Amino acid sequence: MISDLPGARSFKPSDRKPLGRAARLDIPTFFDFDEDYGYKGAKEQKMKDPWNTWSYDLASWASLFQYDPPELADNTKPVLYTAGEKDPSFAPDVIKMAAGAIGGPVEVQIFEKAGHQLMLSHTAEFSDAVHNFCLANI
Repeated sequence: MISDLPGARSFKPSDRKPLGRAARLDIPTFFDFDEDYGYKGAKEQKMKDPWNTWSYDLASWASLFQYDPPELADNTKPVLYTAGEKDPSFAPDVIKMAAGAIGGPVEVQIFEKAGHQLMLSHTAEFSDAVHNFCLANI
């Protein structure tokens, strides 16, 4: 659990009340879309998307620290991990490490010459991977 890490503290819902949902963390502060998506102009393209989420309130981020997931080794459901070999956010080694820690049938697909957003840069290959995984496991 994250709260077990040195220096970490547990967040309770009451910890969020003073800030409410007004305090926000803007996603572009933490990610370089041009690098993550693998092409110049990605941020400008994403800004045109009316469905894109550009910021999250602190209460949403705090929920990450409250989540106590079940033991990964106890998993019995099929899992598909996909990653681009050039993903600066989630490198293939990290994906493989996560996949190696989880129980159940796990499939890892690394896409050559791909960055973070596989559904944009490798649409057909990514769609085929998800489609085939679903057919085999659902």
